[in-house]
Amino acid sequence: MDDKYFDPVEKVFQEFEKKHQVRIDNMDIYTYDFKKLRGELLVYLKERSGLTYREIAKLDLFSNLSINSLGTLYKRNRKRIFNWKYR
Repeated sequence: MDDKYFDPVEKVFQEFEKKHQVRIDNMDIYTYDFKKLRGELLVYLKERSGLTYREIAKLDLFSNLSINSLGTLYKRNRKRIFNWKYR
């Protein structure tokens, strides 16, 4: 069995805030920029922390989204992030 190391959620939040120079607590949830950053954060949480969609949906930033929509958001944002990196 291949065990993968995952970072703690707090560390992922800190690295995300440092990379984007934002405070997650102070983000305006009604802006397009927030939605874009939230999508990227979803990818980070899933891949770096190993959280499930159910666990992610319990976080305040994602509480207004259904668990069923998180999979689609994840796929869309992962594709956007990685396509942009390899251009």
